Parts: sequence; structure tokens; C-alpha cells
Amino acid sequence: MNLRDNFSRGKSFFVEYYGLLFIFNFSGKGEEVFEKLRVFFKHFGVKQNRISARNKKVFAISVKSRTDFWKAIEKFTDCIISSFEEDFAIFHASCVCSRNFSFVFLGKSGYGKSTSAKLMCDAGFDFITEDTLFLGRCGIIPFPKPIVLKSKRTWNIFLPERVPKRPPKNIVFFFLKRKPENYLDFKMKIKSIAENLKDVKNFEELESKVNELGFIRKIPKYKGVEMLLRSIYNAKKIELSWVINKLSSACFLEI
Repeated sequence: MNLRDNFSRGKSFFVEYYGLLFIFNFSGKGEEVFEKLRVFFKHFGVKQNRISARNKKVFAISVKSRTDFWKAIEKFTDCIISSFEEDFAIFHASCVCSRNFSFVFLGKSGYGKSTSAKLMCDAGFDFITEDTLFLGRCGIIPFPKPIVLKSKRTWNIFLPERVPKRPPKNIVFFFLKRKPENYLDFKMKIKSIAENLKDVKNFEELESKVNELGFIRKIPKYKGVEMLLRSIYNAKKIELSWVINKLSSACFLEI
């Protein structure tokens, strides 16, 4: 079946994501943001040719004006969350990875999650997610929406170069405890983390590097697991026993 035939005339593209199929259809003024939105979803594997909907849950997203740009992204995210909320632990977090570790940054809005991801990617880390983290029984899965940093008047969008298919199973959680009072100092700390942790091979070496940095506090595992469980967006809809088991080998730190 050619799904393009189901639409009125206009531009369209398709995005497949773990058994879900999204059809973006552009008409009227919405065609003006076609290319911008297509680039936004680059790392999801945008397709514009004939595609089969067999064994997929299908979502249609219409873009009829330029202001529908962010609405389309929000609907895309909401549809995935609602589809995954019984099988994945979902966190409001950013995540990058090195060859051996996945590094997760958790904190309230404005605490520096997106900034941390951007700085780590600038230092050579691979990108996993900017604000929505999916942790499943098989580990973390990439959700590579571009990094969006807000300034006073504009939204700056950054599209990292590399996204791994399978992020490392060794996970380090950084809890950002407060909104940075001095953003320059915060950025310097994240850059130091990137420089010192990029090539660590195991948890022993990681702990040694963290101790050398001095400004990172190690959180006891039981407390880290407790803090993380409280951070799960959909905690009431999933079985927490497998999540606790998944976190038993993780490392928990605070900046």
C-alpha cells in the first residue's frame, strides 16, 4: 500500500521508530517548513518513497502552517511516549555516550541537561537524546531529536553528527542539583567531565577520574536508585522490579 495516496496533494515524508510509523503531510503554508522539519528528523531515518504500514502502528501528522512546526514535534513525542509507557521507564533527561559508557543528565528544566548534551557532543561524544530518555529491558534506545537551546529571543537547534544504534549498557547518571548561578562555571565543569571521562574503560577508572575532578559527589547506589525511581515519568504504569535490576550496576553522581 502506498500511504502517500491517502493524502491530499502536498509534500510528505515518513518516519519509522521501533514499530511505529509517522506520516508527516505538508500543505499550504506548512510546505514552507518541510525541509526544516525533514532535517530535524534526520537521525530517525526520514523516508520519502513508498513504504509499507504492515505490522506498524500508524500516526498521521498534518502541517498546514509554519506555526505547526513545533506542534508536529510535540505530537510526535507524545505519540511515542503514550505507545512506550508500559514497556519503558521514561525520564526527562539528556544522554550521550562514549565507546564504553552512556552518560545521563537529569534535572529540572533550566538546570543544564541540553547544554550538557551539547557540550559533550562538541567534545566527541555520540548523541542519544536531548530531553526524553527511554530505558528498556535491553537498555537505552536512542531518541535523537536535535538539541534545542533557548536564548532570550530565539531557539537554537543543533543536530549532532553521530547517533549509535546500540548505546553502551554501562550507565552513569548525573543529577544536576540546582540551576547554574554561573553558567560559564557550569560549562567549564561539563567540559572537564567530557575531557576526563571520554576514554574511561571501566567503573574503577571512572571512579578514579571522578575523584580527581573534585567537584562531583558520588551518590550511594541505594540512594541513587531511589532518586531515579522517583524521576520516572510513568512509574505507575510499569513493573519497577526490572528497572531496579537494570540500575543495580549503574553509577550515580551529583554535580
